[in-house]
This record gives sequence, C-alpha cells and structure tokens, in this order.
Amino acid sequence: VLAQGPVPTNIQPSLQGGCMWYGEMERSATADMVTRLLRMTKKVVDDPTGDEFSDLQQYVAKDLDFYLPQREHASSRAAVKDGFTLPFMTTSAGLFSLLIFRFITFRTRALIDTSPEDRRVTFNNLQDWEQYVEQLKGIHGPQNQDFYCQRRGPGRRPQRGRVLANAVDYWEAACENDWSSKFKDGPISFKEGLAIIEKLRTKRRGSKTLPQFGKLSQYLTVTDMVYAGAIRTPSLEDIAEQIHQLNAGGWKGLDLLGYLPPSSEMELETEGTKGNGLTRDEIVTAFTYFFADISERLSEDEKLEMGWDIIMAEHTLCKISRLWQFWPENI
Repeated sequence: VLAQGPVPTNIQPSLQGGCMWYGEMERSATADMVTRLLRMTKKVVDDPTGDEFSDLQQYVAKDLDFYLPQREHASSRAAVKDGFTLPFMTTSAGLFSLLIFRFITFRTRALIDTSPEDRRVTFNNLQDWEQYVEQLKGIHGPQNQDFYCQRRGPGRRPQRGRVLANAVDYWEAACENDWSSKFKDGPISFKEGLAIIEKLRTKRRGSKTLPQFGKLSQYLTVTDMVYAGAIRTPSLEDIAEQIHQLNAGGWKGLDLLGYLPPSSEMELETEGTKGNGLTRDEIVTAFTYFFADISERLSEDEKLEMGWDIIMAEHTLCKISRLWQFWPENI
C-alpha cells in the first residue's frame, strides 16, 4: 500500500509559467524539492556506508532497484549494463540475456550478491544459462525461490508465473523471431523497438505472449536496449505516450506533484482517453514541463553523474510515488 503524504484539498488550478498547475505548493518550490530529492538519493550511491543518512536515504538504500531514481545506478542495472553492449545485444544470445535479466534475475540476491568475479550477465544459449544457475547454487548453497528469480520483479506484488523455468520460452523467442535482422541497418526507432518486443512469440506457445510479458516489462526491455545502443533515444513524446498508456507510476508521480489534475477530480472513461481521464497530449504537456523544470535546476555535471535524461525522468516520477510518505517534510 502506498504510504500517503499530504492530500491536496480544494486546490484551485492556476497558470504558472505557461503550465496549468494543480499542486498544493508553487510549481517552482515543487521542482526545487524534486531536485533536492535527486541530490539526496544520489548520495546513497556515492557513499553506500550510510553513516549519516537521513530517514529517506536509509529507506532508499534498503532496495535501490525499487526506490532509487537514478535508474542506471540501481543495483541490478549497475550489475549488467557493462555487459549489455553492441554488437552482442543485436544477436539471439543478446536478446536471450536481456530477457533473462528483465524477467528472471532483476532485483535478485543472486545477481546483486554474487561477486563481480563470479557473476555472469550474458549467455550464449539456454544450456549456458542453466550451467550458470548450477554454478550459483554451488556458490550460494540452498536458497529460496526468490533468491534466483525475484517474483516481485519491478513491482510490489509477487507474480506467481515469474519462475526460472520460463528461460526455455525466452530462449525459443530469441531464436525464432529473426532478431538480428531487425538491426541490419543500424539502431532502430523507439516505436519500432516496442512493436518488435511486443510481438515476440514462440511456435510452441502460438499466439500467447511470453510469460510475464506485460506492457511495463516490455517498456523496460526496450529502454535497456536504448542504453545498449541498439535502439535510438526516444523523444519526450515517446516517453509521455508510455506514461499515458501504462497509466502507472509515471502518471501517479505527475499527479502527486501537481502537473496533472488530482485523480479524484478527473472525468473517467472519457472518449479518447485512458482510464485516468487524460488525453495523450495532456500527458505530453505535463511531462514536458516536468522534464524542463528539473533539467534547468541540475548542473551539466549532475546530469552526467546521475544519468539524467527523459528515461530517468519517467523513472524518477515512479520513485516519487513510492517515496511520497517523505514528502515534503523529509526532503
């Protein structure tokens, strides 16, 4: 259950700097606080000893994959990103390795706690992966299921179908979808990447999607390919469209901060909208203002060190919704 911070009541929307604003605080003050949040959470990465951490920093440090806004510094991505490079990621083995990461090893102790000397994140085929699992069992000994395949994945609730055995489907999908040919002319567009990932199937499963292959997981898989260099950097509109379609943490963050009208005041199921009652263009506008507000407050060095870009901006909005219990008193 999301711990609730201050709930706006009787807010009168106002036009602030060209942006229709619904927040309880001024837009500039809100952007200042988000910037402070980013600087505070970056210190969790810079000084992992935590000797002088605030309550918020201690909370984030408990699970960087779940709470840290700096996406590429979180535990799981930090463990794999140096291995997810070109040209490997455009091969069947590269796709298989990525699917293993996103749908099996992400946020697991097997990935995070295995020493860099013993850890592997790329696999040539299914047998190679299965042999590595046996090696891990030899290193770590008896462990529960979540040690090797975290059933909560990127979310809060366990997903019963998220299991080690799904590796068979991921290997078949990597081999049967002519993956390498998609990149014969170089990096593809973000929308092309989403379409290709969404259509991954196996002969054995027929028209059924791959196990645990929801829209959020597909989006995360494509953004991983962006950082690998196989898919071109998305536009602001591309990411805003995903916020609109997913109707999840990114939208919730914009809502809580004040860039969108409070959900309780939305007219639901309006023609041409998602269930959150807002059109694509409204989400694009809100996300554009959010990204600009934070970008102008971070120095170029900070942006580089944090990995600040439009993908991290969406990721930050998700984390804000998870850290809302600290807002605004503890930031």
